Amino acid sequence: MSDVPEGAVLDWSFVDLPPSANKLLRMHWTDRRILNNLWTMLVRAQIDEPPVEPVFNREHPVTILAIRSACQMLDWDNFATSLKPVLDGMQKNNLLQDDTPYTIIKLELQQVRVQHKRQQALRILFYAADPRGGEGEIQ
Repeated sequence: MSDVPEGAVLDWSFVDLPPSANKLLRMHWTDRRILNNLWTMLVRAQIDEPPVEPVFNREHPVTILAIRSACQMLDWDNFATSLKPVLDGMQKNNLLQDDTPYTIIKLELQQVRVQHKRQQALRILFYAADPRGGEGEIQ
């Protein structure tokens, strides 16, 4: 996870993986709150200084590519739902105004199977999106 790919505005890597949707649904509300606070802090660690106004909003939308490298692959719906604490942490740190389709025009998911737990990671790439819309984008 070396160089920022062409066109990416931000490139973040986390060594922690958010739990799967199945684990999130079965988690006690106090444990889920602790998890949400943890991801808020992990997102905060990626930012030099939290912005006063949201960086990405309806006027400045974003496309997000999430790449999960793990020993065990998840179903796509399970993977997408597992990103909830991460996206909530982005909102709490004023990176995203909200997680609606007007702010996040496209959320792309990729999974890579790795052999060892020490290789597991979550990589998130942010691409500035055209607010006027286009193919596959909300107008």
